[in-house]
Amino acid sequence: MKRVLCLLLLLLLLCPAASAREDYDDLYVRILGLSAGGPTYDEGFDALPEAAQALYVAAIFDMEMLCGGLCTFFCNEGPAMAVRVSGSLRLLGLDPIADAYEAFAAENGIDLATLDGFPLYPTPDTAWKEEYAAICEAYPFDEVDTAYVQLREELGFEEAMLDFAAAHPEAFER
Repeated sequence: MKRVLCLLLLLLLLCPAASAREDYDDLYVRILGLSAGGPTYDEGFDALPEAAQALYVAAIFDMEMLCGGLCTFFCNEGPAMAVRVSGSLRLLGLDPIADAYEAFAAENGIDLATLDGFPLYPTPDTAWKEEYAAICEAYPFDEVDTAYVQLREELGFEEAMLDFAAAHPEAFER
């Protein structure tokens, strides 16, 4: 039994990404508990501590980017989230991701305050699917999505989130 415990501890030491991933998953669940829908649906969102807002926005942005990319983020989250992404990422020390996000919006004439042209309340009908596909093809989303995944890895997104959360316990105080 002692040998098995030693081997498990050695494995955890040799695989820090595995243990960090579990920590980030736990943090992600705590972050989701901070708000009942973010700035679009939670009237009390702006009353949350700045650190809580930044963690929430960054976590949702990351989830959308990993699940469907920037087009999906724009269509699902809307302008109330879109205008907060850069500031949240910068607060977390993830400036290169914020720079890429801002550059993409500027280069493609996307007004983050309105997100005109991006459906905010999708329906499952075929017409919406065709419209969504057309929107995805209208912008070079593949480039920004690929760059995001690369920057996320290079900058240690999950570790940055964990470090920021540890440095700002007030984000989770109620």
